[in-house]
Amino acid sequence: MTPDLGGVPLELIEEVFDGYAESLQPDYPTLRALILVCRALHTCAQLNLYHRVIINTPEQLQAFVETKHAFPTLAHVVRELTVSPKPHAYVPLGTVAGLLLGVQVLKLKLNSDLAPPTYNHVLTQFRGVHTLVLSGMLFWHNFHLQRLLHAFNWLRHLTILRVGISS
Repeated sequence: MTPDLGGVPLELIEEVFDGYAESLQPDYPTLRALILVCRALHTCAQLNLYHRVIINTPEQLQAFVETKHAFPTLAHVVRELTVSPKPHAYVPLGTVAGLLLGVQVLKLKLNSDLAPPTYNHVLTQFRGVHTLVLSGMLFWHNFHLQRLLHAFNWLRHLTILRVGISS
């Protein structure tokens, strides 16, 4: 049974959703509702819902990992990952770094003194990243920043905002 979309072709509706999600902040409650109630728009809504993933706490990371295990194809949908932990929190990205092979944009706002020395190695597992945004970070020494940037030697775009060195 083909769902009634008011005579509008499904492809046109999908284009509208995709264009909206690319240009603006997606309306997550609407996308979640579409996944549950409209089979015709399920795939399109799911792609747009997980296109950008924002992780602020270890609990959010764990919830994402559990969702990814329940729906393994979601790992390939994520194109933009923002990691911006709350103050004094550490988000162990090693649990997802090798699984999110489709990530192209990585935005980091990390407290570098909470990250273990191997964190740069973990970040290099995001092999598809071509855009890196570092924001609001403080490095203990300039070689820590150099090491991080060296880990992404294939970048096409780099943005550094409010990054300091305390040496």
